[in-house]
Amino acid sequence: MKRKSHFPAALAVTVGLAACCVAAGALDPIAFILEKPDARFIPGAVFVPQNAGGNGWTIRNCRFGPNRARALILNASFGVVENCVFDRTEGQAIRASSSYPWLEGGCARNVTVRGCTFIDCNCYFGAVLGNGGTLPAASHREIAIEGNRFRGRSRVIVHGCTGLKIAGNTFDCEPEHSVELRNVADVSCSDSRSHVAAGIR
Repeated sequence: MKRKSHFPAALAVTVGLAACCVAAGALDPIAFILEKPDARFIPGAVFVPQNAGGNGWTIRNCRFGPNRARALILNASFGVVENCVFDRTEGQAIRASSSYPWLEGGCARNVTVRGCTFIDCNCYFGAVLGNGGTLPAASHREIAIEGNRFRGRSRVIVHGCTGLKIAGNTFDCEPEHSVELRNVADVSCSDSRSHVAAGIR
């Protein structure tokens, strides 16, 4: 790729981003080639490389909470969260979410949440978008939520995903409040079928 030091400024992105990139030193701005040369971007568009987010990770046998905010912010891919306890976090227990206002990204791919217990907190795959919209289905990909226990006010919330597996989970709450799915495709489920069906929007 051809390097250009003026690249962030040319994008007309969030005010101050170009200066931050230059000041950080380690963030060497680069130019890139779009696969679709006719792609149109408005000022403020954010680009997130999928291969630069700390992919290939495991979080196992940990306990989180109670605490004021989130337990885990997972914007990386190819990872496993296994046999953990999430206890009364005020925000999402697991948050896999690109966030436009914070310039955080991107979407998760090939992530499994398995054998965990959620107590009064949520497992969330989605995004915080600048326009208040919902992610398209081809955003998060190949997410598995399996063999977990959701107690109290806990929920599974997935917005914008293709290849979602929800299987073998135990929900100690009403079906209509336990799962929320928006813009999802290729969903498979097993014994939590009634909860998933109730949550599709």
